[in-house]
Amino acid sequence: MYGGGPVSDLGVHILDGIHLTTGAGFPATVTAKGVRSKEESFDCAERAVILVEYPNGLVISLAIDGAAAGPREISVIDGATGRLEVTPHESRGSIVRRNVDPDLHNATHRHLENFFESIRNGQRASAPVRLVLPATLICQMANLSIALKRPARWDANAADVEV
Repeated sequence: MYGGGPVSDLGVHILDGIHLTTGAGFPATVTAKGVRSKEESFDCAERAVILVEYPNGLVISLAIDGAAAGPREISVIDGATGRLEVTPHESRGSIVRRNVDPDLHNATHRHLENFFESIRNGQRASAPVRLVLPATLICQMANLSIALKRPARWDANAADVEV
């Protein structure tokens, strides 16, 4: 599996946002089911449903579709106090904070630029590894769960994934 496919490419950004807003970190268990692409060279799930259980009882479910066309993309976050729906065209829900970044289309470029600058100059990155590792780990655990058809568990004491 090269890179982790849409589960990693898209999932890590969704989970980063969830972790930043909830304070969640490393998971207890990750269970996922996926559907492979019909393209021969694609060796991982193109679409997936992921269930993440955290030690504190928080449960998150994600549906990722790497084949969705831009206008059909939607992110839905259901919480105890409301629902937030985000599409490329609008945000709506009982609790909504609009993105006020007029330069959002350059976000990936700025993110990579910050990463390389932090390496060159020893500056603190805007997304340090210690903060993004749990999201990245969850995505890889989801890919393992899909491939092995069983849940992946995080052993916090051993800092190891068990499948």
